[in-house]
Parts: sequence; C-alpha cells; structure tokens
Amino acid sequence: MPRTLRRIVVKAGTPLLFNGSFSVDAITVPPHPVRCGPETGDPLQLAVLGDSLALSAGVHHPDQALATLGARALADAAQRPVELRMLARIGTTSRWLERQVTTALRGTPGLASIVVGGNDVLSPTRTRTAARLLRVQVERLREAGWQVLVATCPHVGDQPALRAWVRETSRRRSRRLAGQQTVAALQAGARTVSLYDPEAHTTEEGITSPDRFHPSARGYALHLPRLLPAVLAFLDEAHGTPAPPADVSLDEAAALAVQHPGTHCVPLGSGRAAVHLPPGCAVRLPSSRSAEYAGDSP
Repeated sequence: MPRTLRRIVVKAGTPLLFNGSFSVDAITVPPHPVRCGPETGDPLQLAVLGDSLALSAGVHHPDQALATLGARALADAAQRPVELRMLARIGTTSRWLERQVTTALRGTPGLASIVVGGNDVLSPTRTRTAARLLRVQVERLREAGWQVLVATCPHVGDQPALRAWVRETSRRRSRRLAGQQTVAALQAGARTVSLYDPEAHTTEEGITSPDRFHPSARGYALHLPRLLPAVLAFLDEAHGTPAPPADVSLDEAAALAVQHPGTHCVPLGSGRAAVHLPPGCAVRLPSSRSAEYAGDSP
C-alpha cells in the first residue's frame, strides 16, 4: 500500500480506537544513521522492518532509538561497520509488510530485524492470519539468504491513549499474537525474541511518550536489553557458540516466550526450538499450552 494511502487509513481509524489525546500527526520519529562503527571494513547489512516500534516512534534523538543502539552494539561486537537500512513505517501491519520485504530484497543479504504486531492487534484481522502473513514474508527473506530476527508483538492494552473498550480485547489479542508469531517465525526459519510484557506498566508516569501510546525513551530502554542479546547471538553463531540449552516444541517455545519477556528462540527443525530464557527464569510449562497458538482465533 502506498505511504499516503496507508496514512489516510491509519488516520481514519484513529477516532475509533484512540481517545482525543492522541494524534497521528503528533508522533515523533528519530533520525537513524546510515552507517555505524569503523569507517573501514566489509560492512554488515542490517535491515529494520516493521511498524512504529521498529522506528522508535515517540522519541527524538537517535541515541534513544532501538535500531541505532542495536546497530552500534553489533558494530562494536563485530569490529566491522554496520549499514543500517530503516524500512519500517508507522501503521504497518503484517499484511503491509510485503512492500518492505520487497525493498529489502533489492539489497545485499544480511540481518533483517522485524518488529510488527501492534497494529494487527488493533485491526479486524484474525491473529492467526497476521501470524501466517508474517511467516510468508520471513520465508521470502530466508530464501534470499537473509538471517531474520522477529521481535514478537508487545503487550497492547494499557496505553493511556486507547479508548476503554479497546483495552481488554487488545490485551488478549496481543498475548495470543505474540505466541502465534513465535511459532510462525520459527517455522519459517527465523529466530524470535519476546517483547510481550504485561508488567511493563504502560500507565506508569514516564513510560509512554507525550502521544500517550508509543514508548518514551524510558519505555524503549526496557526493550533494549531484551533485544540486544538476540541480535548479538547471530555473531556468536558465526563463531561457533553452542545453541541455548532448552530443547522444546514450537508450542512450548511460544508458551515460554509469552511468560518471560526477552526469551530468545532458535529454530532447530522438525518442530523443535532451542529456547534461551532470561537470567533467573526457569522452564515451567503450563499444562495447557498449544490450543491458544494453534487456531485461527479472532
């Protein structure tokens, strides 16, 4: 969908979902550098795809942006320059991700980071359909030689800008979509990292930006330590670091991911995944774990 038409669609739906304190035109987006790290050397390619969370909408300075901080950390760890291609756009859903992937495929393969899902939660699209659409785009990238990291849907529902009737449905749908994205991305050969955190306290003062929907610099700082280990793990893999120890089914991986923000899952094939839990977390699987992520739920 062309950018102008997408913006019209987003603005048209805003009054239904958001209270009067939110305006699409008031969203701020920080600038992103094109290159990070040493001036010389064979550059690593980092393409960032997805929605406003991938853009770090809500903050002003690149030092507060997830993509910039991730590219710098990758360059420091690899001792190589990183070329950052910011393809993410405000309002992107899994259905609209196709255009960004097509653009990425015109460049040299590298690492593609995808953050999408929040807008799917607020749309009429079934969560299972959104996860399936994500899987198709991951498969396109993997077939072209890209390594892919999917940061799954964050918790949606407590942002002050949302209307009261939207909040409860969004809480359920964001949890379900996060799990379904985990399964879909792993099936397509991507790694995943969980951003779903119902304890993020989005109503707490200072966690959201002035638009009262997107995170503030403090809010993005909660995501950064969860994302960085998963990004840097691609370098560890190249250097022969062993895979994370917990070997579970894909449904079990999804159940663990929505329990523990920062959970990093690596596909092993044959319906299995290696799961690296955040420090201090133990593998405790619920007795009923697969149905929620298997059906085409609304």
